[in-house]
Amino acid sequence: MKQIDISKRIETLSLERNALQNQINQVSGKKSDPMSEVVVKMNAPAQTKCEVELSYYVNNAGWFPTYDIRSKSTNDPIEIMYKANIHQNTKEEWNNVKIKLSSSNPKTGGVAPQLKPYLVDYYLVPPRYENSFSILSGKIIASDDNSPIPGATISVKNSTIKTMSDANGNYSISIPSVGSEIEVSFVGFDPKTIRATTPNIDIVLTPSTLMLQEIVVASYSNQDDISSQLGGKAAGSTIRGNSTLSAKNKALAEPLQIPVNIQEAQTSVEFEIKTPYTITSDNRSIAVDIEKLSYKADYEYLSVPKLDKDVFLLAKISDFDKSGLLAGEANVFFENTYVGKTILDLANSSDTLQLSLGRDNNISVKRESISNKRSSQFFGSKKEDARNWMIKVQNNRSNLVNLKIIDQIPVSQNSEIDVAIENISEGILNKNSGEISWNIKLSPNDKKEIEIKYKVRYPKDKSLIIE
Repeated sequence: MKQIDISKRIETLSLERNALQNQINQVSGKKSDPMSEVVVKMNAPAQTKCEVELSYYVNNAGWFPTYDIRSKSTNDPIEIMYKANIHQNTKEEWNNVKIKLSSSNPKTGGVAPQLKPYLVDYYLVPPRYENSFSILSGKIIASDDNSPIPGATISVKNSTIKTMSDANGNYSISIPSVGSEIEVSFVGFDPKTIRATTPNIDIVLTPSTLMLQEIVVASYSNQDDISSQLGGKAAGSTIRGNSTLSAKNKALAEPLQIPVNIQEAQTSVEFEIKTPYTITSDNRSIAVDIEKLSYKADYEYLSVPKLDKDVFLLAKISDFDKSGLLAGEANVFFENTYVGKTILDLANSSDTLQLSLGRDNNISVKRESISNKRSSQFFGSKKEDARNWMIKVQNNRSNLVNLKIIDQIPVSQNSEIDVAIENISEGILNKNSGEISWNIKLSPNDKKEIEIKYKVRYPKDKSLIIE
């Protein structure tokens, strides 16, 4: 009996020892944040009193712009709500701070498709579009335990287009073009750059062996009210905050007047948000309204039936003043309905800003090959291939619409290859790119047919790939 009691006691002590060992392993395995002190040496010729203010920059804080674009109808103006998404992980809480945002030398989905030049030459194939996409999505994962990483920053390289992963590590970001370089970063992990070659990419981050250095300010003063400034910068943008305010954090509703002071410098624009905000040190993004803008717009429908069967509604804003605005993702609302995301690409825009407001299924566009008019014939030493396409359009809306249709014909890159146009239905031809455009007006229930007909001649002993 005594032996049994001893065995039970040994088993109990072993369990307690294992539990304590697990606690020791957890404590010893935690990474401590390296800290530094700032030592200020002052030299005064005589006894005096003064206030000392310390300003410094940190890497693990930043902001990126997003927009809400709204239009009630094609007869109403465009409203753009300019927002700043602010985040910080400085290991210090920013309680009730005034925030100043700066564009500070910015680097240079519902996105309508664009044609590539259709070049014709031996051994050349027509341009391919099967991998075309405008939204990149996926999940951010830690390499050590395959756990999701919430709050990771995903950005288009050399751009202010950014987003952050959600609580489950998922992300979605609009990209300017296929092949764009995407940068991913999170505190405590090595940053990573990938190329957006497919629309869905899961990104694995590796824990960093060198933690980001934090700064502790050691202040010695008899005063209770010591002011300090925190700042941060990311991708050419800076944040500065003053923590001496005592007002409560307020969330701004859209109808309220936004208290923002805008100062335009020689190479940047600063936005001083007068309402204080609290931004916790957890890398979570806080949305702050900067400015509400309203513009008169001209509306136009666009169709590229070779690439997409749908029709896109575009809004064009002439004499657009883009001072202080940065490239970023935009949520688009039309007729009080969320229609998707687009990109406000200001770096590549002219004085006229073009916005894509999504797809309109009430306008039908079909592009069909007329197979009985496709032919291949021989004329002496030449071979001739004929192609014929028909674009059929119908307006099912109850109002008049202006529709722009874009298509293309091949462009010869060799003197032996001749492209002869037989019919483009009075379209406007760009001879360098082969792009054809038609601007048509359609009343309700109107129908229209557009014919594209051309022939390609080339030596019969050569091989040429023609659509």
